[in-house]
Amino acid sequence: MSHDRFRSWEGRCWVDSSPVHIVSEGLPKVRFITYRLLAHYKTSYLNYSSHKTWDYRSKIVLKELACYNADIICLQDVDLFQEFWYPRLMSMGYDMVFKQRTQEKEYRNEGVLTA
Repeated sequence: MSHDRFRSWEGRCWVDSSPVHIVSEGLPKVRFITYRLLAHYKTSYLNYSSHKTWDYRSKIVLKELACYNADIICLQDVDLFQEFWYPRLMSMGYDMVFKQRTQEKEYRNEGVLTA
């Protein structure tokens, strides 16, 4: 594989999913990133790993989102929208839409976010 097909961040190597290099000369490029965040309430009771804490995870995810400078960001399992995600993504220049979960059984305030 050619070296230009590899991208890395913090030791992670990413390889394009297409084995065939498509010529896109003159076409606009769109950088798209998506994550399943694992809502804060789902990990707040886990005490065995500091990597599961919201303080730790949120800093790492924000750093990675800023690093990739994506045109479109899709986040699943998002909670703390108003108090955390909205101000931070706005400061990075994103407009966004948040759709809160509508399931009534075991109501939680998490949802999906597109920025």
